[in-house]
Amino acid sequence: MLPIRSFPVELRTPAKGALETANLLAVTPPYGEARALDGLLFSKEDRFISDLDEERLARVAVLGAKIAERLFPDANPVGQSLLVGSGGAFQIVGVLRRQSQSGPIDDDDDMYIPLATYHRVFGERMVFRKPGSFRAEQVELNEALLILRNHGQVAQAAAVVRALLEDKQPVTEWVVKTQ
Repeated sequence: MLPIRSFPVELRTPAKGALETANLLAVTPPYGEARALDGLLFSKEDRFISDLDEERLARVAVLGAKIAERLFPDANPVGQSLLVGSGGAFQIVGVLRRQSQSGPIDDDDDMYIPLATYHRVFGERMVFRKPGSFRAEQVELNEALLILRNHGQVAQAAAVVRALLEDKQPVTEWVVKTQ
């Protein structure tokens, strides 16, 4: 089971004042392998988040293709700095090629950082501000990815996860999806 914390975040380059919005996913290094993202890296100099990044609480990021193109239209993003919400600067270590879209989620606007770095930089309480309002959210994780080797076990595993969640959380606060 792979833990994930995701939320929308505003990004900008130090040289560019315009803001871009991305979906930030704080993940552990095995997430890249589980989602086969290593095979989508743009070039040989690109990489996904490593165990060492997680251990050192490194401020590194991997960008989806669309957000990388909007932020760095005329430059290679790898090695560049990026200002991430209220979290300060992160160094880009990888860019993913465009992915084929099989649903409503656009992975090309995603940004990935190490989960341990997320906890250190952003903490557990996020405050989202909009003109005239704000909301605070205290969430350690908001998604978990469970990958099974045997597709025939999906229904049984989903039932076990549902039973565990029903025991701990109100039903309105979670959903189990299978693919």
